Amino acid sequence: MAAAPTAGPAPAGGVKVAVVNPVPDSEMDALLLGRTRVPLGKPPILTNTHSPAVWLTRSHSAETHSRNRVRWQQGEGASAGETTEAAGASAGSTRKRGSSSTAPSGPGPKQVTLSRSFEAASSFKDPDGKKNLAMREALLYMICRDTMPLQTSEKAGFRHFCKVTVPLSTPPSRGTMTSLMEDKYKKCSALVKDTIAELEAYCMTSDIWTEKHTVKSYLGVTLHFLDKKSNSMDAFRLGLVPLDGAHTSAYIGGLLDEVCDDWGIVKDRVKLFVTDNAENMKKAIVVHFGPAVWQPCFAHTINLVADSLFKTFKDREGNVRELVHGLEPLIKKTKKIATFTKHSVKTSDELRRIQIEDYNRSERTCLKLQQDVSTRWSSTYLMLERFLEMSDIVSAALLKAKDAPEMLSGGEMYTCRLLLKVFRPFYQITLELSGHKVPTASKVVPLLHLAKQALTRVETGNDLIAMRVRDVLLKAMNDYFGNIEQVRPYVMATMLDTRFKDLHFSSIVVSSNVVSYVPRELKEVMRGQKNQRDAELAAMQQSAAEVTTEPDNLLSLHDTAAASRVVQGEEELTAAVPLQLREYRRRLVLSREGDPYQQWAAFRSDLPELHTVAMRYLPLLASSVPSESYFSLAGYIASPKRSRLTAIAICLC
Repeated sequence: MAAAPTAGPAPAGGVKVAVVNPVPDSEMDALLLGRTRVPLGKPPILTNTHSPAVWLTRSHSAETHSRNRVRWQQGEGASAGETTEAAGASAGSTRKRGSSSTAPSGPGPKQVTLSRSFEAASSFKDPDGKKNLAMREALLYMICRDTMPLQTSEKAGFRHFCKVTVPLSTPPSRGTMTSLMEDKYKKCSALVKDTIAELEAYCMTSDIWTEKHTVKSYLGVTLHFLDKKSNSMDAFRLGLVPLDGAHTSAYIGGLLDEVCDDWGIVKDRVKLFVTDNAENMKKAIVVHFGPAVWQPCFAHTINLVADSLFKTFKDREGNVRELVHGLEPLIKKTKKIATFTKHSVKTSDELRRIQIEDYNRSERTCLKLQQDVSTRWSSTYLMLERFLEMSDIVSAALLKAKDAPEMLSGGEMYTCRLLLKVFRPFYQITLELSGHKVPTASKVVPLLHLAKQALTRVETGNDLIAMRVRDVLLKAMNDYFGNIEQVRPYVMATMLDTRFKDLHFSSIVVSSNVVSYVPRELKEVMRGQKNQRDAELAAMQQSAAEVTTEPDNLLSLHDTAAASRVVQGEEELTAAVPLQLREYRRRLVLSREGDPYQQWAAFRSDLPELHTVAMRYLPLLASSVPSESYFSLAGYIASPKRSRLTAIAICLC
């Protein structure tokens, strides 16, 4: 336990010194007796003094030496050798440390000089001092990194913390922090612009977000690329642009042009621009970037496929009927139970009690039912999964609740289990394509192919709801993704991904079309980048996978296909196919847990031009999830306590 502040004798100037001891008593005693046990340059902090070296004056140490000598001789935290040395130091002995036969051998740490102490103190007080500038930089980083308010430096708790830890320094004001943030933003922006200018190809995403406290709309833009130094994907959040007018395609396109001009983005280098399926966003990209560049967010589209289950239609007699009869009432019944457990305190307590007493769970590990949210991807799947996991617990808790909703019957529980199997491929696709640090565009074609296989293999038995759900989903996938193999960025990324290649194309015609794209890319590379073949190999780094999958997921079907892949013979790989592409297709398919960037780094010396083409398409994304993540971060910044932040300030943060 740290000692309480001790009042020392008044120095010559008449200012009384209060020493705040930040270290244990035994270490403080050793410090006063000349044996430093705390790091150099960290003396006890003075709360009221005109000199940083007053703590070493004779008037203060004379009083404390006698007290500490008695404690040390009584064996409180000191050995015999240390006690002898301490006694000699307190008596004014001029012996050098280590001269006693009982003292520890070896040179001791050097004592901080008086001039160094004055220099360190002035560095904290001086606005341009090294320590003061370092503290401001660290404070600015903490505010930006942890999305803290700019007025953190003016809060009473933070100022008290600084007074205790670094009393010689004064925390900057909110206005100062704002100025520092603006200066830091300018410096970082310059670095980002320099990086973008050196890139040969990149992918962009965009979406619109409305801040709920001020009801202000923003256009979020992100840029994704391959970092050649780390041989991994990286991204820049280019900012949140305030929207002041109607969200028309012309207005949005003009703002995107301004973003490109501000950051030096070359439109010809944008290989893919991903947004949601809104018509205004689509038209803005098509008009200002080109029709071949825009692609809808794959995660949004998958969600539309799932929503097709709840559509209605009119029969010949004009009656409105459900596309999947019985599905919506079953989902609503499950959701009603989840909502009841959220609103009923007694039922929630009963759920916890059963899990703690009967399942040996702690209060922190007790499970809760999840609710279905229409705007949240895969929330229906998660709700059903949690409900089935807790079905026995929920049933027991509802029996003791008054006015509880009706529990699902045995037949309905069986249907839910089948629905979980049908929904699982879509949930796994959402997880696989929601990353932004791994290539996702190359997964679109393989995952769709595998999802169709997985759906056709689901055993639905005689359950009419499960059978109808499976058929509707297969038809909706064909409607939404029937032309997916005609999207050049997707098929090129798939072919050049060492984990997939042409393994999941629907026909040899599609594979041949993709092969015909490569020679054009190779000619362009050989013309424009011939002098860069001797560049050093990029450093190989093992990137951690962002998503994990279950052993029985649909990617296990890919493992089976990859293991049975047969390399094409010479008669199929004709001379019309470039030599580098022929060599690449002959090589084995990489494991799906492998890193395609690392694999291509190894191929670079043998396939230099094809490597360049691959690095243009592999960093492409298939969803606008990064923009959604950007909005989540902005939501933390524009919190209720920071509702007065202007649009420009939110963008800077």
